[in-house]
Amino acid sequence: MTNATPITSACGDEGLTIPTPVQSAFLRLLHALDRCIAAERQLLETDAGDFDSARTACEMAGETLSMHFGELLAMPESGPSDKSLRRLAFVMNSLLSIENNADRAYFAAALLDHAPLFDPGASCTTGPMLRGLHLACLTQTALLVDLRDPASEVGYPELTP
Repeated sequence: MTNATPITSACGDEGLTIPTPVQSAFLRLLHALDRCIAAERQLLETDAGDFDSARTACEMAGETLSMHFGELLAMPESGPSDKSLRRLAFVMNSLLSIENNADRAYFAAALLDHAPLFDPGASCTTGPMLRGLHLACLTQTALLVDLRDPASEVGYPELTP
């Protein structure tokens, strides 16, 4: 006799989800954050001859990131997970606007200590994708904070999906 093993997920409509405008904007924000991190790394590795062009590229990446923050924060919520994504974007924007390195590192550590507060906790169809966005966002933010203050010795907690 054989045992029956279900091959379908517990969610009948899995794969039929369409991202909300806020989710799409959040994904664009993460791509802009990637480009900003790459520009910051390039700036740190640049010699004196190329410093001006690297600084200009870094400033442009920062302006693009700021534009994406503004776009996302101005959007209305249209789905249950939008509130947590917008809240996380607001906190990230606040974090990255802090000028003092010690204050920024403290705020980043506090954000990462309380990361579960921003967990989208969505339905089973979008939950894994949203948790991936959430984790990527926190990881990239910690990277960017470290790049802006390479001498900081902040002990960030381990992030788990």
